[in-house]
Amino acid sequence: MPKVGVVLSGCGVYDGTEIHEAVITLLALDRAGAEVVCMAPDVDQMHVVDHLTGDVVPGETRNVLVESARIARGNVVDVKDVSAADLDALILPGGFGAAKNLCSFATEGAALMLNGLGDAAEIEKTRAALAEEFGVEVRYNGADMTKPDQIEAMVAEAETRMGGLDILVNNAGIQFTAPIQDFPNEKWEAVVAINLSAVFYGSKYALPGMQARGWGRIDVMLHQEARGDQPYLLELNTSPGMTSHSLVPMAAKAEGIEYADLVLEILSQAALGIRA
Repeated sequence: MPKVGVVLSGCGVYDGTEIHEAVITLLALDRAGAEVVCMAPDVDQMHVVDHLTGDVVPGETRNVLVESARIARGNVVDVKDVSAADLDALILPGGFGAAKNLCSFATEGAALMLNGLGDAAEIEKTRAALAEEFGVEVRYNGADMTKPDQIEAMVAEAETRMGGLDILVNNAGIQFTAPIQDFPNEKWEAVVAINLSAVFYGSKYALPGMQARGWGRIDVMLHQEARGDQPYLLELNTSPGMTSHSLVPMAAKAEGIEYADLVLEILSQAALGIRA
């Protein structure tokens, strides 16, 4: 039976864990036959939010562990008493509490490196606006996601110029559909390079730094087109026994990083638009 840790950050979306997500997560794990360990830090919340008005309540304090017990019906432990070696996987349900109560992200923010195609002036406008709005360092790197050496250089720049790469978001994606016999070779190569290979190379070059620091996160958000209105789209398998959504966890295991140490959140799997 797999043992899965669920990290809670309070009770309520605006100052803790999003209740709907936590309950659905716990239900899914129960149905899958997993042993669940709910945990939370024994610390005060950053603040308390009135969920009816959305306003911070002055002078009120609540404990994250105590509030998390509401969701877990009391079956929750202090996170400091849980060892990563005891878990097979770790899940953090949504909610602002993850940024407010589990780390300093909500108050300190994080340096950001952007990548993408577009008009240079618009890219700079976006970069500057993000830096001003959030008060953090924002850089842009124009690496071509079809070129492994440029991906490696982009990761290296983040490591050296920004003090390390802690979170990698793989969200580049392109799409093309055509009857399979008419699918242009160059389009196929481009879709594979950007939707799949770029995920591999980004993860490959980011993992060593994450491993050295003992923490990291890789989010994969790739284009999903296999919907009911396009019934002939075929899902890509990267190789026998390896589907796109299993690629990054396998890469992490190869680096000797356990799931509970390197939180891998695969948000969607890649699909290629190939009409049979």
